[in-house]
Amino acid sequence: MPHLYYSILSVLSEAPERRLRMTDLAERLKITRSRLTYAVTRLEKDGMLRREACRYDKRGSIAALTDEGFAVLERAAPGHVETVRSFLFDRLSEEQVGQLEEISEAIAQGLQEDGARPASDDVPWRRRSSTGCS
Repeated sequence: MPHLYYSILSVLSEAPERRLRMTDLAERLKITRSRLTYAVTRLEKDGMLRREACRYDKRGSIAALTDEGFAVLERAAPGHVETVRSFLFDRLSEEQVGQLEEISEAIAQGLQEDGARPASDDVPWRRRSSTGCS
């Protein structure tokens, strides 16, 4: 399974009711909405998620993880964790892992801070409609 597909399933599995607005999902994954739409279309064809209309905006849509998609994620998770561990963490010392954690937290905080946010046109995953769903 491509990493992007795994990431989409993973983020949805942690969302309330396993559902997120497409724009919010793109922002969490830090990808463009068009790239997300392509991946969601594939996952939808495979029965792992479905798109639903947004209650608040007829132009928007929601990505919802299906039970089948959740089961696929559960089966893929151990292999994903092992791969990340072997290619990343097993190659680092304990000190380096700590440094990586600090650096990652600083980057993530910078991307999330409302006061330091770039204009929506500057960051593709922050481009959204002015209404409730996208």
